[in-house]
Amino acid sequence: MNTVATSSMSRSELGFRKGRASTRTLLIFGVAAGLLYVAADVLAGLLLDGYSFRDQHISETGALGTSTRTFVTVLMAIHGLLVGAFGTGVRRASGGSRTLRWVGNLLISVAVVTVLGVIFAPMSMRGSAPSLNGTMHVVYISISSLMILVSIGLSAIALKGGFRVYAWTSLIVMFAFGAWAGTFAGDIEAGNPTPWAGAIERASVYTYLVWLIVFAFSLMKREKLTPGEARLGGREGADVTSSTAES
Repeated sequence: MNTVATSSMSRSELGFRKGRASTRTLLIFGVAAGLLYVAADVLAGLLLDGYSFRDQHISETGALGTSTRTFVTVLMAIHGLLVGAFGTGVRRASGGSRTLRWVGNLLISVAVVTVLGVIFAPMSMRGSAPSLNGTMHVVYISISSLMILVSIGLSAIALKGGFRVYAWTSLIVMFAFGAWAGTFAGDIEAGNPTPWAGAIERASVYTYLVWLIVFAFSLMKREKLTPGEARLGGREGADVTSSTAES
């Protein structure tokens, strides 16, 4: 009887650990999403002749007619898929928290909008005449930004301690610099110089990307899924071994 019980417990523990490992993988995709976006931004800016990181918006590297359009589209679409996978991980790591499940749902929605946006709603080149494409791009950016801001706010509600302060600060910084970056839209469309527009927009976007990474690690820590956790030698492993011995 004891052997059967021990075997059943072992199978249950193995299944539990596999589930936690898969959740950890999905959460790590949040880190990957943030890092991939930064890499895509840096590489595309370096590849596009005459591009200014300080004065030009990120989307300009993927604008219609640019030499880096395909490169940016592929990498940003992959970024979107990673965000969707991370959203799934957030749902799985919610631990019964309805607020965290909503964060996961919103991130999955952000992923869908991102993939569709980079493929079907790229911005027009600086100085181009107003077009449907340009309008669609503004709508896509607005929707995704709103969902991201709500996600950050909900994460602040769901998690306590230092992360809560960090998340609220991130929300304020992202909103403030994002609104400021939006004021350059008219000059970009008209082909006018936009000093510091790129730096201002990146302050907003990179705040979101850092939040993705910090949020992912916060959830891994909350669920005791940190990369440094021993595969079998943690506190839970010791408890299971002790329970088995007592049986």
